Amino acid sequence: MRHTEHDGGQGLGSAIVRRLSLLLEHSPLLRPGAGAETAVAITAPEAPRGPPPPARPAAPPARAPESGRQVTILVVDDETIILMGLQAMLESWGYHVIPANSEQQALERLRAAALSPDLVLADYRLRAGQIGPDMVRAVQALCAWPVPAVILTGDTDPARIAEVEGAGFGILHKPVTARDLRRAVEARLPSRPGPGGAGPGGAGPGRA
Repeated sequence: MRHTEHDGGQGLGSAIVRRLSLLLEHSPLLRPGAGAETAVAITAPEAPRGPPPPARPAAPPARAPESGRQVTILVVDDETIILMGLQAMLESWGYHVIPANSEQQALERLRAAALSPDLVLADYRLRAGQIGPDMVRAVQALCAWPVPAVILTGDTDPARIAEVEGAGFGILHKPVTARDLRRAVEARLPSRPGPGGAGPGGAGPGRA
């Protein structure tokens, strides 16, 4: 695969390749070519020889222990390629995912679905100067219960970590592997309904 870097050498294509490779847990190789071109390769394990293995059955829906219903995760990221990657990964583990690229879209989609998510997974920095923790608080206010959350960030500043943890949210540092993501999600999922019967997966957020 070849792509050309524009916009002053920002390397947007390279960044996308690296992030997708991390999600797949494969190794990217970027080799400068002639002019502005860059050769991109992704190293993947060699498939075994012989007849193809039987198709792997689809993952069963991830169920909440208290009711047996499917777990819903709201995922918010303003980078489309990352949002799609997170959604695909979570759905492969059996979760129901509501994707959104901003606070406004997240609230609109929750209202439209009449769902209260079991968990929010959000990037720290969103579009228009918004930040993940504020977006989570808006979701909690809409749903009328303290929806748990995991914030994704590449910022290792102790003040940033203290801000996220002080708000009661989990934090996951980029680059994120599939293993780390799954562990963080499972650790934060609630095991019982929220207060007042308005807990996860209930009748949904109130409408203004």
